[in-house]
Formats: sequence, C-alpha cells, structure tokens
Amino acid sequence: MKQVHISFQIIPAKENALESYEIVDKVIGLIQESGIRHITGPMETTLEGDYDEIMKVVKQCHELCLLHADKLISIIKIHAKKEHDVTFEEKKINPE
Repeated sequence: MKQVHISFQIIPAKENALESYEIVDKVIGLIQESGIRHITGPMETTLEGDYDEIMKVVKQCHELCLLHADKLISIIKIHAKKEHDVTFEEKKINPE
C-alpha cells in the first residue's frame, strides 16, 4: 500500500468535560512525539504516511485514552490510492 491519510477523532468520556479535553491534549502530544507528519484540527487529526505505522499510533492513542477515561468513541477515516501516494500537498494543505 502506498502512503495514505488516516484521520481520526477520539472522544473520551469522563464526568468532567474539562478532563476530557486534557486527555485529548495528551493524545495530541503522543501524535507529535511520533514524528508522523500530521495536521491537527478542532475536530480531528489527519496523519500522513505508512498505513501500519499510523495505525500503530492510533492504537497507542486509544490505549492512552483508556488509561484516563471510562470509555472511548473513535471515528477513523482512511484515504488511499491504488497507484499513488496521498499527500497534503495535493490537497493544498500545510502540515505541522
């Protein structure tokens, strides 16, 4: 498989909504530390690269959330092409 984009939104559930935001901040930190090219928006984060490497990070994000939250909802979207890489440049987006 060529380079892909995987977007995901993580919604951790805690009694206190403020604590949920703190958990999301921890997840964003984990993504930044991964070194994978990404864009973080107000509703989701999109990662660009090898499918297996990205999914490894997504799994780590889930595990991190479940250390701090009672439950978790995730929405994952994958953009892949048969013959070519998927890039931020083709979408005219500047990654972090």
